[in-house]
Amino acid sequence: RGLKKDDTFTFTHTDLGTDKVFTSTLSSIPGMDVVQFKPMIWTSVSSAFVKGSADQHSTTTTTTGTAVEKLKREAREKMLEQVVEHECNACLGMTFNVTTDSSGESRNNKLVIVTAHGTPCVVVSTSKAGFHATG
Repeated sequence: RGLKKDDTFTFTHTDLGTDKVFTSTLSSIPGMDVVQFKPMIWTSVSSAFVKGSADQHSTTTTTTGTAVEKLKREAREKMLEQVVEHECNACLGMTFNVTTDSSGESRNNKLVIVTAHGTPCVVVSTSKAGFHATG
């Protein structure tokens, strides 16, 4: 039969670790239905380093790319922690913005900031919810 507008249903929240949270840059996940949205969340992480410093990152493209990749993973993990705190099991519409700033004499100091945004949601399998997907 599937649910229709104004039907009621029961959803039981179980404690989730961040390893059980769905993530997507899309606003939905194929085969899943969104049953609850929460307000958007965001987090920022950063790393500062000096060009040529032995104990810091250098500013080569490869190393900068590696630093950005690491920061994106950190930002994603912080986002997932917030999703679980909001009692959700998915973060949809995730985006990452990367900002860099070079300063100091000869622009030797570099700051990389990664900001992540997303919407925490509760999603359930379309088949488990009894929903009928359309379109």
